Amino acid sequence: MTEIRFSTVIGEDRVIRLPSQITLAPGPIEVIVRPQRNGAAPSEPREPIGRRLARFAEEHPDLDLPEDLARNHDHYAHGAPRGIDDE
Repeated sequence: MTEIRFSTVIGEDRVIRLPSQITLAPGPIEVIVRPQRNGAAPSEPREPIGRRLARFAEEHPDLDLPEDLARNHDHYAHGAPRGIDDE
């Protein structure tokens, strides 16, 4: 079987219910439970990485991060040319 990913809400009864479009054959499976990022519902868009990095840098001035980290995160993370994130 290939990996299947889906989001659901665990109710007060602590039962994990599959979305109606997911069908699984009986038998053993591995289940990994991970809370939604930032508590966001699956349909809510995530905050852009640039804004998250800018906020992180503001909240952690002791880390001495580059002032342009949010704008040039691909440069610092992957070695891309500066300004490529502006496109």
